[in-house]
Amino acid sequence: MVAIVLAVANLLVLRMASGAVPESAVSCCAATRADVASGMPAGDAMIVLRSDGPKAVAYGVHAATALVMVVIACSSSSCDHASRRFGRRLRSLKGNSLSMFSFEINPIGTVRNDRTDVQHTDNWGAVHSTITIDERFGEACLQGLEGFTHIDVLFIFDQVPERDDYREPRPYRGRADLPPVGIFAGRGPRRPNRIGVTCCAIESVRGRELTVVGLDAVTGTPVIDLKPTMTEFLPVDVRQPEWVSQLMSEYFQPSARA
Repeated sequence: MVAIVLAVANLLVLRMASGAVPESAVSCCAATRADVASGMPAGDAMIVLRSDGPKAVAYGVHAATALVMVVIACSSSSCDHASRRFGRRLRSLKGNSLSMFSFEINPIGTVRNDRTDVQHTDNWGAVHSTITIDERFGEACLQGLEGFTHIDVLFIFDQVPERDDYREPRPYRGRADLPPVGIFAGRGPRRPNRIGVTCCAIESVRGRELTVVGLDAVTGTPVIDLKPTMTEFLPVDVRQPEWVSQLMSEYFQPSARA
C-alpha cells in the first residue's frame, strides 16, 4: 500500500513536469519517512495535494495496518497543518488501529450575509442569511421547506483553526471568570472537525436559495447539510449550568444597529 502511494507521488511529479498538473496544486510529496514531531513513524507515506481554493487534502498510508487515510484541512493550504492532522490521526490509531476512519465532506452550499466577525461575537438573533445551494442538487432541492418554520443548519467553521490539543479543559472564550470545561462541553468553533449546528427561523424559500434568521455563521461559510426542525426531535426539560446563561445572554440578542 505504501508503494502505491509513493507511485502516485512519482506520477504526480511526472505530470507536473509535463504541465498536466499545475505545480501550485501540489504542496508536497513526502516519501516514506520517520517524523516523530508529526507522529508519523517510519514506513508511513504521505502526499499532500492543494487545490486552488482554501482546502488542503492529505492522503496517507499507515504502514502497520495498510490503512489509507484522507485528511481534509478546509481552511488551510498549509502542508504542515495537514501533516499535523495526519499525525494526530496516526497517534489515535495506536492500540485500536482499525476503529478509526476518515472521509471527505463536500459543502452543499454557502452562506451570504453582512457578518465577517469570526469568533467571540454576539448579536446573531436578527442576522438574515441566504444559503445558496449548489446547482448539482437541482432547482427543487428545497421543495417542501415552506411548510416548516425552522431548520437546523450544519456548517463548517472554516475560517478558524482547530486547537492543537483538546485534552486540557479550558474556560469558554478564554474568560477567567468561567469554569474550565472539556472540548465537548462547549459549542465553540475551534473544535474537532469544526462543525457548527444552529436552529434558524426560515424566512423564505426560492429555488436553490434559502433565507434564514439567526444563523451564527459569517459570510462565505460552507454549509454541509440542512435538516428541517421537527417537533418530535425537540428536547424537553432542558437544563444547563448558570454560567452558560451568563455567557449566552447577548448571543442571540439583536444588534443595537439592527
